[in-house]
Amino acid sequence: VLSNAVWSYMSHRKGHLAVFTTSIVVGGVPPLLVLLFPIFPSLLHPLVFLCVFLFAGCAMSGATIGFTSLLLDVSPSSLRHRYVGFMNTLISPAMFFPVLGGLIVSLWGFVPVIVIAILACVGAFFVIARWT
Repeated sequence: VLSNAVWSYMSHRKGHLAVFTTSIVVGGVPPLLVLLFPIFPSLLHPLVFLCVFLFAGCAMSGATIGFTSLLLDVSPSSLRHRYVGFMNTLISPAMFFPVLGGLIVSLWGFVPVIVIAILACVGAFFVIARWT
C-alpha cells in the first residue's frame, strides 16, 4: 500500500511508462533474492524473506498502476471499455501460471521456476525498452 504513493509520485513526475518499467525491474528482485538465499547467513533469512515479499508486492502494484494508466493513455476515450476488456482477456491465461509453476517445482524443483521468473523480468524489460 505504501508503494502506491511512490508509484503515484513517479507517475506524475516521470510518466506511466517509467512506473511500468521500474516495476518490472523491482519484480526481478524477489526471484534473485530467492536464488541467492542460501548465501545469506541464517540470521538474515527472516529479513531476506521479508524483502522478497516487500519487493513482490511493490512490483505487482506498480505493474498494475503503470500498465492500466498506459492503457488508458493510449486508448481513445470512446473505446476505453473495449481496450480494458481486451486487456483482461489477454491477461486471463496468466491465471494458470501458478499451476504451471507448481508442476515445474514438483518435477524439477524450485531453481527452474526462479530462473524462468528472472528471465521473464529481463525479457519484459527489454521489450519495454525497445518499445520506447
